[in-house]
Amino acid sequence: MSRSVKDNICVLVALMRRWNINHVVVCPGSRNAPIVHTIAETDGFICHPVTDERSATFVAIGIADATGECVAVCCTSGSAVLNLAPGVAEAFYRNIPLLLITADRPKEWIGQMDGQTLRQSDVFGEHAKTFDIVDYSLTDATGLQSHWAAERDINEALSILTSDGGSPVHVNIQLNEPLFDFSDDALPAVRKIDWERCVLSDDAKAEWQSAKRPMFIIGQMHLAESSRFADILSSVASRYDIPVLAEHLSNYYGFNKIGRFDDILAWTENGELSDDALSSLEPDLVIYVGGHIVSKRVKKWLRKVRPVLWHVTEKNRVVDLMMSVRRMVKMTPSDFFSQLAAIDNTSSKTGFFKMWNGYVSRIGDSCGEMLSAFNVTHKAFDYINDEVVSGRRRWIVALANSSTVRTAQRCDVASGVEVVCNRGVNGIEGSLSEAVGCALASPDKNVLCIIGDLSFFYDMNALWNVNLPQNLTVIVVNNGCGSIFGTLKGLEKSKWQWPYVAAKHSTSVRGWAEAVGCRYVELTNIADLAFNGGEIIEAFVK
Repeated sequence: MSRSVKDNICVLVALMRRWNINHVVVCPGSRNAPIVHTIAETDGFICHPVTDERSATFVAIGIADATGECVAVCCTSGSAVLNLAPGVAEAFYRNIPLLLITADRPKEWIGQMDGQTLRQSDVFGEHAKTFDIVDYSLTDATGLQSHWAAERDINEALSILTSDGGSPVHVNIQLNEPLFDFSDDALPAVRKIDWERCVLSDDAKAEWQSAKRPMFIIGQMHLAESSRFADILSSVASRYDIPVLAEHLSNYYGFNKIGRFDDILAWTENGELSDDALSSLEPDLVIYVGGHIVSKRVKKWLRKVRPVLWHVTEKNRVVDLMMSVRRMVKMTPSDFFSQLAAIDNTSSKTGFFKMWNGYVSRIGDSCGEMLSAFNVTHKAFDYINDEVVSGRRRWIVALANSSTVRTAQRCDVASGVEVVCNRGVNGIEGSLSEAVGCALASPDKNVLCIIGDLSFFYDMNALWNVNLPQNLTVIVVNNGCGSIFGTLKGLEKSKWQWPYVAAKHSTSVRGWAEAVGCRYVELTNIADLAFNGGEIIEAFVK
């Protein structure tokens, strides 16, 4: 048997077999010829040749009606794609799962008067979601990553076929010339991403029961959201000695929390943690709940380890942050952990959390007297923690991005403190504005915004507000530049690192703070750090 050397084609065909698509209606053409050839050469497919694309989708609908199965239609590029549209609309309104496979020209040639080219992406509008699958060679530097991206996107496309009652889906395969190299003799190994909806399957239960070193990761969540499942998650974690990797933005305050995992992984960079020690911390099953995490180290580490990963979500979208997701679990976290708690894990080895926690106990966290970003942030959290534990006041901490959110992760936070940050796209904009919004909407709480100088100046108009809340305190950690740009390896080779990239300056926030009616405090002694609301505290740090 011979197959196309095009990796995007082979990933598609291999996953079609894994998802049990048997019937394919094939239309003539040169651009789609390598797709048709590879399908026809692969055992298990039944091909139905139809010359007229206008008819092809309706033939596929008839096959779907007769068999109750998902059916694929494959056509060439250009106007042939438009001829599928009437049948696609019919399938959409009848909830018939049709997989529309269209060959496409390279993106750079669209609109350049090249033959049989038109804008095929999203050509069916809301009647079929489009997934564009780019053509890269596996020998290319981007080959491995593009293989993973194709695998991820095609899995999501095939899952949509049968979700929410059934729907047509469009997979648009971009192909560069040469097209007709059929020298591959086997399909690649591919990872099928299964979906668990409402109730965990027997396969999922068995996978959980056999996991020897499971781990939970909790991404960004609102405090109210994480509180809904914290108790049941804590129960499962403590029963099986499971570490729960959770940054402050998770707002998780249950058992077995490992907050400073980034510091532990950092030890590998300077030799404090051996490869053997690091391998002893590797999970075989990771269950990921919630939104974004900040740590680049844990992402890089788990992408290398590639444990089996389940992602718990309420969306119909594949998210594969660690490049190893095997199950998308469409449930609320509360429903998921309630089901998990009812399934005994017969293989989990005790001591996994204790091992992680043993490394945490070695991390130093004392606050010094020098005005540094860490010491100022540490002192601020100590102040808030004392107030929360004593019951004097409730707090929300709004963190800016870049260095600020990473520095804060090295500090302890008391249970009940809500931590927020704009981690959707991690941008410089809006950190101060978000803090103002939190303060306006929470008059019964105090809000502390910890922010760097560049982020403050970028968003300073947030304080230009006639209703500026008096329950807001802003600490500006001013080191005269974007300090994170001093940590990027290789950038030191550029003489423009500090004046252009890091935007070095000698500006103070005093003038603006006083102009908008805030009390301005210049922090000169870290022991004097205290706040009651309505002030801007500027710390010139080293």
